[in-house]
Amino acid sequence: MLENGFSFHRSEWMQSDRGPGLSPTVFLVEQPPNAVLAPHFHTQNQFQVVKAGSGTLGAHAVGPGSVHYAGAFTGYGPLVAGPAGLSYFTIRAVYETGANFLPDARDRLQRGPKRNAHGPLHEPLASEALRSLASARQVPLIAPQDPLARVRDMDSDQIVASVAFPSFPRFCGQVFTEAADKELALLCVRAYNDFMLEEWHGAAPNRHVKPSADNGSGQRIDGSIDEPSTPKLCA
Repeated sequence: MLENGFSFHRSEWMQSDRGPGLSPTVFLVEQPPNAVLAPHFHTQNQFQVVKAGSGTLGAHAVGPGSVHYAGAFTGYGPLVAGPAGLSYFTIRAVYETGANFLPDARDRLQRGPKRNAHGPLHEPLASEALRSLASARQVPLIAPQDPLARVRDMDSDQIVASVAFPSFPRFCGQVFTEAADKELALLCVRAYNDFMLEEWHGAAPNRHVKPSADNGSGQRIDGSIDEPSTPKLCA
C-alpha cells in the first residue's frame, strides 16, 4: 500500500541492479476492481502494457494489449481499474521505485520535453482465428507521431522551431551503445538516425531541427555526413 492509501499487488518479472545507468526493470501491477491510481509522474521513461482487465487512463480506454508511454517527469492519470480489475506490465530502462503524486509533488517536476503516447485497444483473437492466420501480422502498438501535426501544435503555441531531444535513446545514443551486442547497437543507432533525418526532419526541415553530433569545428565527431544509414556517435 502506498502512502496515499492506494493498494495493489506487484510482482517482479525482471530486475538487474539499481544503478543510475542502464538497469532495466519489468514488473506486473495488479490493480483491484474500481481502484483509482491518482495522477503522478516518474523520473524515468517508461512503457506500460496492459495484460488483462479494463479501465481508463485519463480520457483513454485501456485493455489487453494497449500500450502507454510516459516520458520522464511527464504527468499522467488517473488510472482507473474497471469492474474486473486491471493488470499491466511497467517497463523501464533505468531502475526507479515509487511515484510522485500530483499536485503535491509539483515542485519536483523538471523542465524539459513532456510526452504521453497511447496505443489503441487490441481485441485478443480466439484460438481458431489464431490458427487460421496464414502469416505473421504486424499490429502497431503506438502509432508514430505525425511530424506535420506537431508543426500545427507549434503554430498554435507560437513556436518557430524545435529540437527533438533523444529522451529515450539518451544523448549520444547511450541506451544503444551501452548494450553488450555492439552490432545490434549500431543497427539501432542507424535506424534512429534514418528516422530523424528522413521522416522527422525531412517532413519540415525549417521547423524540426535535427540534433547535431558536431564537435565545434564544423566536422562531425565521427567524420560522417548527414546521409541516411550513416552511423553516428550521437543519435
